[in-house]
Amino acid sequence: MPPSEKQKEAPTQKSEAEVKMVPAPDFKIFYVNHIQASFTPFDISLVMSEALGAEEGKFLIQAKARVTISPVEAKILQMILANTIANFEKAIGPITIPIGMTPEEQIPVESQ
Repeated sequence: MPPSEKQKEAPTQKSEAEVKMVPAPDFKIFYVNHIQASFTPFDISLVMSEALGAEEGKFLIQAKARVTISPVEAKILQMILANTIANFEKAIGPITIPIGMTPEEQIPVESQ
């Protein structure tokens, strides 16, 4: 039996639905220049921090927020970031990572 007109019009998972994003009442904007990642078998967490400089002989990093997401969403974030960085570099120029700023040298966040 051929599908009815309503069935033909029904959106599928692949269809482009209109999205309206609205900020939550407690929405915040942070500047971060240091990100530390960790994971469990169930999720991936990113601690968003700001490197403030040296204080009393130690490099001071202020943790601002932790974002915890599913592994699937983390993989999607990886693709979004790769695309955004590629577009940035095409429009503005290459991004170079200064010596000593690789992920292997991340500083742990102190527990409170």
